[in-house]
Amino acid sequence: MKNLFLLFWSVAKTLAFVSLTIPAFSQNLAAIEKDLVETYARISSFYRVDSDSLPYYSEQFDQKIAAYLKKYPTTFKHPFTQLKKECFITTSADGLLRVYSWDTWLGGTAHDFSSIAQFQSGGSTFLGKIGGMGFFSEVFTVKTRQKTYYLAVSHGIFSTADSGQSLQAYTIEQDELRSVELFKTKGKMSTSISFEFDFFSVVGRPERPLKLIKYDEKKKTISVPVIAENGAVTEVFTAYRFNGKYFEEVEKK
Repeated sequence: MKNLFLLFWSVAKTLAFVSLTIPAFSQNLAAIEKDLVETYARISSFYRVDSDSLPYYSEQFDQKIAAYLKKYPTTFKHPFTQLKKECFITTSADGLLRVYSWDTWLGGTAHDFSSIAQFQSGGSTFLGKIGGMGFFSEVFTVKTRQKTYYLAVSHGIFSTADSGQSLQAYTIEQDELRSVELFKTKGKMSTSISFEFDFFSVVGRPERPLKLIKYDEKKKTISVPVIAENGAVTEVFTAYRFNGKYFEEVEKK
């Protein structure tokens, strides 16, 4: 996972390029989406063909998507129907947090994903850093009287067989997306729950991406599969129940 901090230095330069070359984009979200789709297509076209061009176009896409999302807040509500065919875009139930993830195609069998978070606070739209194992597929929303927490599910692909999933906790505070220590397991607080597994133990499951982490909104309970010593995903789950302040490990079932 690339650190967005390393990418933001070039956003200003890309924003200038966007403003000078296609000023109509502010009124045409379809044109923005078309440009992003075409730029991403260049990455996949050079995969395993031209190793010199691949990093260049991968970085160009990273810069462009950050620049467009920052310059045009209206992108936050755009469906990005075509871009979703190439990248992963998931939005929280309350519509205040959206995460974009894409394969940079720089990692080989160990896939290298980049992600960026776009969120709203006080009527304004912001970008933020978000970390995880790989691409993000789902965001669970946990509301309390004081705060709203977002549990972001990410997927890592480390080799043909070796995979992982993680659940990261965040909250929006003014113009920041902050990690939160929301999980208590074995007496320790953490900002995430994660595990690695053998992909072939669940290859027969029909859903993609795999939904191994479950959240019961009514009971406010997270269920995480227990992984056997050989890496296989079992039918046993560890449950974490929200007690009003954090999720605490309560049982295996």
